[in-house]
Amino acid sequence: METPHGNKFKREVCIYECAGTALLVYAVNVSKADPVAICFSLFTAILIGGPVSGGHYNPAVSIGVFIS
Repeated sequence: METPHGNKFKREVCIYECAGTALLVYAVNVSKADPVAICFSLFTAILIGGPVSGGHYNPAVSIGVFIS
């Protein structure tokens, strides 16, 4: 984990990562793959969840963090 005390709060980190991933997938589906909308949604997710989870919004990374 890149964040301080990230190993103590693995469940919260995974919740933030899953929520950010869901927001990103939702933005792609709703905007019909408009690059500007996707960038703004990813920027928003990083601002909200970045300090908690380190800003990994990739399902493979989220699952890997939870398993490790």
